[in-house]
This record gives sequence, C-alpha cells and structure tokens, in this order.
Amino acid sequence: MTRTGFKGIEITTEQLGFYLPDTTAYWQEISQTFVAGRLFSLDPTDLERFKTEHFSELKSLWTEQGIWIDIPVHFSVAKKQS
Repeated sequence: MTRTGFKGIEITTEQLGFYLPDTTAYWQEISQTFVAGRLFSLDPTDLERFKTEHFSELKSLWTEQGIWIDIPVHFSVAKKQS
C-alpha cells in the first residue's frame, strides 16, 4: 500500500468464524473451498476412505454447537494522497 501512495495505513486482524452443525454441513463447506478439486479427483473408494478418516479425526473438535470454522480476517484502512 505504501508503494502505491497510501498513507496512515492501519491493519488489524479479527478472528471471525461460524459453527457448522453437523458433518453434512461441514462436508458441503469444505467441498466449496480450494481443496475441492483435489478431493473430487480421488476415485470414489479413496474419497470415501478420506471422509471416514477425516471425520474420525475431527470428533475431538465437535461441540454442542457444532464445529467451529475459524476465519481470520485482515482489515486495512489507509488514505490515498491526491
């Protein structure tokens, strides 16, 4: 931002996120991320094995509210000199 002429740059990070209520919602969410192409290139047997193993490892993260999906967000505020 400095190189393009911005001044008074302030950058903050906030921890945002949300709960997914069950494995169906979780799978739907990760199926829409950048890993989806890789997941769906697996043959059906390997994909099912991955899901089973992945969900087994996630059990320790589930709460009464579901599983928390952590999303760190960076906010930038600056002024452009005219």
